[in-house]
Amino acid sequence: MKLRYRAGWLFAFLPLLLMRAPLCAPMTEGQRLGPAFLAQTDPWQKPRDPATPTNLWLPLPKSFSKHKLRTSGSLWAAHSSRMPSPLGISSRPWAKPSGRRTDPPHKPSFLWIHSRKSAAHLVEWTVALSPLFALSASYVLDHRYPPNDAPGIWQRSYQLDLEHGVMAIEGAGALWLGGRSRLGRTFWQALDSSLFTAITTTALKYAFARARPFQSSNPHDFFQGNCCQSFPSGEVAFQASFVTPFIAEYAPHNPWVWGLEVLPLYDAIGRMRARGHWQTDVIAGWAIGTAWGIFAHEEKQPFVLGLLPGGFMVGLHKSF
Repeated sequence: MKLRYRAGWLFAFLPLLLMRAPLCAPMTEGQRLGPAFLAQTDPWQKPRDPATPTNLWLPLPKSFSKHKLRTSGSLWAAHSSRMPSPLGISSRPWAKPSGRRTDPPHKPSFLWIHSRKSAAHLVEWTVALSPLFALSASYVLDHRYPPNDAPGIWQRSYQLDLEHGVMAIEGAGALWLGGRSRLGRTFWQALDSSLFTAITTTALKYAFARARPFQSSNPHDFFQGNCCQSFPSGEVAFQASFVTPFIAEYAPHNPWVWGLEVLPLYDAIGRMRARGHWQTDVIAGWAIGTAWGIFAHEEKQPFVLGLLPGGFMVGLHKSF
């Protein structure tokens, strides 16, 4: 008897738990539920005969008649795409079971990169193959631009202003927003990407010591000593490393973010017109910065942020 008594109470309160009705809310004197409402609230059973005088008296909260039923979770959504209005007022029929997925979607992958390991392999292959690309493609791609007599927007001062402005935005955004918000974490990822890119490009510059276009007319002059540091382009790599984490984070849902690629494009054209780099230099720098940006985006915890005190995780905007 006790088992049947407890089971009866369990089945009595189960529909209220599924509908998430507040059990402790003030109760009304009761609402009269007819067979039409019973048929709508039970999508797995056939509607009862309306001629059958079957009614049910059930005490309901006062808020039940003011708000629509709020049901969530895979159980209800897998069997229905529409929920009934209070007391069966709505005439919308129940939809057939759709089997839709109601769990939040996984984080979309950027291009074909779906893990930190694959991003690390991308960086390794990019850094390893970029010198081979510069040596082999220089016969086709590399040539000196004519002297830039009317630089216009390609002035060297404008390029330096852009570089310094991006540095200021990157550092200020990371410190101000912290690492808890989505945008702030992306700023810290961009900071990691820029740091790793600067180390990589500096090492390659000293390792290959390529002569710049204003130093030599031969694009195959490698290993010329400390005077020559053309390969790869550090400024283009920096711009690419800055924009890539933002593109990887927001582009799957906001394609307009791809417009940030205009920053490394502008810098690449400006460096070639100023005879500061060969074409293969800027392409290799762009690839290296992009690879490091993807790697930084796949990191769960930004590297530089993990080295700083915990207050930087919150951001300076919490202190002012």
